[in-house]
Amino acid sequence: VPLAVQTCKFWLAIFYMKVSVSKAAKLTGKTRATIYNHVKSGKISAEFDGVKGCQIDTSELARFYGNLQNPDEQKPGK
Repeated sequence: VPLAVQTCKFWLAIFYMKVSVSKAAKLTGKTRATIYNHVKSGKISAEFDGVKGCQIDTSELARFYGNLQNPDEQKPGK
């Protein structure tokens, strides 16, 4: 499968899902503490449940932080 198709499928899948704070941090390039602070202050909304903990909709991350990063892509120099 061509890389462009794989990338497109990744972004379509990631845009319509809820993720943990750790995954949100990887997608945004922010720290977990920053994500938690933005949730606590109401800048981004999240859902809390007893099983999965804090879950954030990826569309909410894109709204607040802008473009999301593909955590599977390696950064230069790594």
